[in-house]
Amino acid sequence: MLIEQIPLENGCALGLRFEMQKYPLLVIRAEKGFLMCGYLNVSAAETLGDVAVKVKGVQSFGDMLKATVVEVTKFARELGVETGMTGREALEKKCSEGQNCFTGIFAVSYMLPPITPTYHIYHN
Repeated sequence: MLIEQIPLENGCALGLRFEMQKYPLLVIRAEKGFLMCGYLNVSAAETLGDVAVKVKGVQSFGDMLKATVVEVTKFARELGVETGMTGREALEKKCSEGQNCFTGIFAVSYMLPPITPTYHIYHN
């Protein structure tokens, strides 16, 4: 698993990357909601009351920021997020003005086989 700080115009978000068998599972969490890859389900997020936005065909955080939003929860729509905008535009709507960045980046790498965790802490 990798956790990475994602700088945005209005603040920062937190990127989470899980290596799966073929493609990574990616989520970028902002203050008011999250951007998800195609692995995750918008209907479930809607049922749980989350502000969630989906992009597809992505393999990195950079891809997610550039990708077109294909699905949103009604809670995301209430913040002004719409299908057709970029992932970055959607995340900017989910950050408060002047939101501070995290003070450091914490990354966990797993080497297979066997699963052996390796921890890295990066500071700005």
